Amino acid sequence: MKLGMILVLVCSSAILVACNKGSSDALAISPEKQGVDVPAFQGNWTSGKCDDWGGGGEYRYSGRQFVTIRGSSMESYVKEYNNGTCSGPERSIMRFKMKFDISSDVKDDWYNIDVVATAITQTVYDQDTANLFNTTAYCGFTDWLVNEEKNISDSNCMSGIKTNQTIYSMVKITGDTIQLGEEDKDKIHDGTTPEKRHNTPGAIFKRE
Repeated sequence: MKLGMILVLVCSSAILVACNKGSSDALAISPEKQGVDVPAFQGNWTSGKCDDWGGGGEYRYSGRQFVTIRGSSMESYVKEYNNGTCSGPERSIMRFKMKFDISSDVKDDWYNIDVVATAITQTVYDQDTANLFNTTAYCGFTDWLVNEEKNISDSNCMSGIKTNQTIYSMVKITGDTIQLGEEDKDKIHDGTTPEKRHNTPGAIFKRE
């Protein structure tokens, strides 16, 4: 699974943020993890690109990924659109609410980061999308309402992303960008255990 998408990722793939200098909401880290540049990790981040997820007609959609970090809390969210260009009104927003722990163990500027999703929600913003979701029983629900946030944690549409399950990944912080790790193409380092920690550079996010 990709931290940047959950992060999607979380992140995605998934999985980060505008600098929050001077804030008292700092990430608490244990003594053996001192040395991490915590303030540089705080704030609002965006992937800065449009992901076209394909489909046709009313099923065509795309999205932009964002991450907000405050203290040891992380929220990765995806704004979705009813086209392939991320233009026009948003059709929905999916949010991954997470906690994370970052280690000062560093290799080639990459830090280990462990992320746990605490909730996954989605909100639809127009009636056509609500009708589509209800007709297809999206995420197993047929009662989608406009502007109502629905908890879809551990539902049948979130295969591979479960709450209270740790994703073992890595992150690189360089000035105004951060890069998240993702599973390798052979899915050996899939992030499910410390020994299988992500080892492949993945999504890049820029400060907003």
